[in-house]
Amino acid sequence: QWYQRRVHGKQWYQRRVHGKQWYQRRVHGEAWVLGCGVDTRQPDHGAGAMHRHLHGLHPLGVVSVRTGQKADCSPKPGLVKTALNEAIAAADLCGVCFELIIVADNYGLAAYGLYLFLATWWWSLHWGDATACAYNHFESYIEGNMTLQEVIVRVVGQVIGGVAVFRLIQVLWAIEIAETHVGRAHSSVYNVCTADLTVPVLHAAIIEGVATWVCRIGSRLISLKEPQHAVAIDSFIATSMVCAAFSTSGGYLNPILATGLKFGCRGHTPMEFFVVYWIGSSLGAISSIYSWPHVEEAIKVKAE
Repeated sequence: QWYQRRVHGKQWYQRRVHGKQWYQRRVHGEAWVLGCGVDTRQPDHGAGAMHRHLHGLHPLGVVSVRTGQKADCSPKPGLVKTALNEAIAAADLCGVCFELIIVADNYGLAAYGLYLFLATWWWSLHWGDATACAYNHFESYIEGNMTLQEVIVRVVGQVIGGVAVFRLIQVLWAIEIAETHVGRAHSSVYNVCTADLTVPVLHAAIIEGVATWVCRIGSRLISLKEPQHAVAIDSFIATSMVCAAFSTSGGYLNPILATGLKFGCRGHTPMEFFVVYWIGSSLGAISSIYSWPHVEEAIKVKAE
């Protein structure tokens, strides 16, 4: 996993590899790698620009390494701080999407998609190590890059942040400063709001899973090809999948987002909600891990 960090006004990139942390700094057009007490005088196979959106963190970009040296690494943030960061990111995600629902209701799907694309792009550049998406950590655990304890801490933090932010949104809506907020504070509460499902539960779970799979494979493909404006392209793919599934399952493609916005709404039972938005999207993301090698091999064969 790669993410971006600013230190004393300079640009740094941090990578976690087998429990160790690697830092990269750009100096006069050259890339310098600083490892955690290990010899890093070797070619680098993937210096990344941090990319984060509501569907996950992905490595992007490649630069060559000219030299390296040993360096001390700052300690990994504690689990409490990690959970807090995830809670804040989830609150940010769900809070913005509460307003985007109003945009969709009043101005249509095109306006919703435009603002979601811009928001996703912004999140990609500012969220750092937080993901606000549970299945990213499920993937990391399966790949051996994250412990079960950290997965649980991160997911619990996300759920708390995503659910708790509604109390703030409800207060803002109750003020009814904007005409579009009138009545929203009551109509969106637990057991009063309405579900977005317009298809059978199994169909909705498949839609969420397939759309999530496309997003994850698309992100991996972008990471492989490293095109210009990669963050914008990845955000566009994610937004397109959300809009494509909008009229059937709601197009959440994120268990935390769906929980914050729609858990307890009328139109589905808690079990149906769990099947569609947790199992469906998570299976789609996890399946991308096992299908990606075949996709990558097919791309190489075509290139040859």
